[in-house]
Amino acid sequence: MAIRQVYIFFILIISILSEAYASSQQFVIKVDDFGEVFLEMKMLKGYSIYANAEVSKFGLPIKVSLNKSSNLNDYKIIWPDSKQKHVDGVGVVHYFDDLVNIHLEIKARDITKPVNIEAELEYAICGDMCIPVKQTIIGKINTIEKGFGLENYLWLIMLSILGGVILNFMPCVLPVLSMKIFSFLKDDGIDKRIACMLTVAGIFSSFWILTAIVIGLKNSGSQFGLGINFQEPEFIIILSIVMTIFISGALGRVDLSLPDSLMNKLNVNKLNNQYLEHYFSGILAAILSTPCNAPFLGTAVSLAFAANNFQIFLNFSFVALGFSLPYIIMIFYPPILKIIPKPGKWMFILKKVLILFMVGTVFWLLFVLYGQIGERGTIGLFLLLLLLKFSLESVTGIMRSNSFKLAIILIIILVSMILPMRASNEDLTAEMQVDDTWHKFEPDKIKSYVEAGKIVFVDITADWCVSCKYNKLMVLNRNKTMKLFQNHNVYAMRGDFSMHNQEIYEYLVANGSYGIPFYKLYGPKKPEGVVLPVIISYSDMNLAIREVW
Repeated sequence: MAIRQVYIFFILIISILSEAYASSQQFVIKVDDFGEVFLEMKMLKGYSIYANAEVSKFGLPIKVSLNKSSNLNDYKIIWPDSKQKHVDGVGVVHYFDDLVNIHLEIKARDITKPVNIEAELEYAICGDMCIPVKQTIIGKINTIEKGFGLENYLWLIMLSILGGVILNFMPCVLPVLSMKIFSFLKDDGIDKRIACMLTVAGIFSSFWILTAIVIGLKNSGSQFGLGINFQEPEFIIILSIVMTIFISGALGRVDLSLPDSLMNKLNVNKLNNQYLEHYFSGILAAILSTPCNAPFLGTAVSLAFAANNFQIFLNFSFVALGFSLPYIIMIFYPPILKIIPKPGKWMFILKKVLILFMVGTVFWLLFVLYGQIGERGTIGLFLLLLLLKFSLESVTGIMRSNSFKLAIILIIILVSMILPMRASNEDLTAEMQVDDTWHKFEPDKIKSYVEAGKIVFVDITADWCVSCKYNKLMVLNRNKTMKLFQNHNVYAMRGDFSMHNQEIYEYLVANGSYGIPFYKLYGPKKPEGVVLPVIISYSDMNLAIREVW
């Protein structure tokens, strides 16, 4: 009993502190150097808000309205890319955290006069619990006809190149740089200028493909961004498989070269796998760079996205140029390659360190995947990646091994792409079965259900209620509780008090309660009902059912 009282007191303290934090975190209006308008909020670590309703199907999606603004002809809200995580009992939840920037495209009725913005926002700040917030922001925006003159083009080019250069030093791209160092160290006779040219070609071709995708999405009106591919679990799974193969290659335990007969037919003996590796390393570098928001790059991309298709092409081309700059310098100034030391014992130590970075990237990908497909699918993929690695290293070369061994490897890759997603879908189905147990809260029907011989269980909950989530995880969503409900013909009702609901409020007041969670059981023996503790257990539930039955 004392433990429960301490827990309830602890929850009360958290609630007070959370409400104080929520009231201190507010969106503000920001206008950048190009006249673009943003609603911005910098959030502390560990806190987030639900994403917009177009992507967020759970919780309290953020809503923004400018309908009360004056001298406003029209406006468009451009939401930032949301993050995803898997929440037990809920599914995939979309959210924003860290620095939240909501872009507002504003058209004035009279461009010679300012627009008086009155933005009304509704959202929930979530830490250990979610606190609903309503906020009104008032500001004055001076409007001008915005063109894209020479000055803006030069500014775009400068930001794009600088952002591309910095991408080389971001953690996302570090594994590819590691592989580049490996290739230069182990292949002393390789023509490093040709290797650099192929890397540049791989980078540019990847960024131009990305350009075509972005333009297509922009013209279709879809949401997009540099890191949108990392929102797709299938993409992360494929990238994890590719990185696993590269790790085995970096360790020198797998040969990725094509058969000699095929190389002879293609007549590309001079451009063998040693050089092709550099082209594909450029492609992989570009793929891994897409979730990185390097300094200056975000501004350049945002500017281009608001412009026309040619400016988007220009932006990505100069980002590719900046990204390729270290390799371009090696091409036109070969003496700089002399700073790369000759192979020695030291390189084995360096090699192990750099491989650790590559392994770290795989774990980072798995961490991202965990938030999307859950625990079971992620662990399954990890085990399959280990199996793939050992299978790869058991053959002399993927393309040179016999058909049986090659088939085994291809099957492992195929299973790795299918099984984790299937496990995730099964988990979601199980969660849906739990949700199907619960019915809409209808207090006026409780009496009729009890008179018909049913037991009625009422759960009043909310998204921001920590105790509610604890009870769901430990008791209400457990299989044995579901079986208990089925065996005793329990009709379960759930009322969501995340936002104010007059019917639920009146029900709580009628039962002498002004807080949640609130649990009550009705049955033939106790039609007036029995109130359960705030922190419930399976034993509490079982005893209460026997009492009312």
